[in-house]
Amino acid sequence: INSAGNSEVLSTNQYSSGLQFSYILRPGFQFPYAGIVIPLKDSNGNFLDCTRFDRLNISIGSKRLFDCKLYLKVFDPAVSEANNPLSERYFKKDLILDTAPVTVSIPLKEFTETEWWYQKNNLTLKDVAPTDLSKVTSLQIESGSTAQTGVIDTITISQITIRNKLFYI
Repeated sequence: INSAGNSEVLSTNQYSSGLQFSYILRPGFQFPYAGIVIPLKDSNGNFLDCTRFDRLNISIGSKRLFDCKLYLKVFDPAVSEANNPLSERYFKKDLILDTAPVTVSIPLKEFTETEWWYQKNNLTLKDVAPTDLSKVTSLQIESGSTAQTGVIDTITISQITIRNKLFYI
């Protein structure tokens, strides 16, 4: 994700063992960030229905030992607009990273909505329905709040699954 803050993803590489991306944060925003989006819609544009799943497992690591933010982005027909990605609801989980990818199992109920989303969309809690993971559009992985500007970091992701006791994808 490149933005007006001038932070940038320097490289994205897909290997048989996973995905790796390098980024650098630059001043420009109060909280600079960079990241990647993994689309979860199918080839027909259908959203991923995660209602039968209860956890996301991810193997992830960072060369610089920073943290990262994971966002599940959800299309909410009551508030989301088809051509406005920032209108999709953002459910966030913060992770602390290590140099070697470590597998973390995150209950989906631990993903929480972000305050900035309400402000950006001029909404309040009364304007939105309870969390509904039937229309997940993507998984977004961003640099965390402790990442420093001017430092190149590389995040490695070697596995992502969404699962419950009986099903997984």
